[in-house]
Amino acid sequence: MAKITFRQRAYGPQELITKLQSYLDAVDRTGATRADWVAAIAAERKLEREVAPLLHDIEEYARMIYGDSGVELAAFGAEHRKPGPKTAEAKVAGAEKALATRAKRRTMGKRQKAKIRG
Repeated sequence: MAKITFRQRAYGPQELITKLQSYLDAVDRTGATRADWVAAIAAERKLEREVAPLLHDIEEYARMIYGDSGVELAAFGAEHRKPGPKTAEAKVAGAEKALATRAKRRTMGKRQKAKIRG
């Protein structure tokens, strides 16, 4: 059989079959590899659900031994705990303290300074 030309290149029948078969083999390998990858992720997530309570207990034990701010916690992969949200009373107290500090230090903003003449 004669050669067929595609994109200015001539292909023989056996060459076309070989090239297309190698592509199909690669597609099959990719599909199998992806299936293995998905199965591995599922297995990892299942193990993670089983081990998570144990990891939590180990972290709590490390916090009990070294304290919440210990550098040793980094060895366990633990981070410092963030403080909880402020209560309304704490926010009011903080605002009052800020105003008292500004009054005591005579701190003024840009517009307050502009009002001063003399």
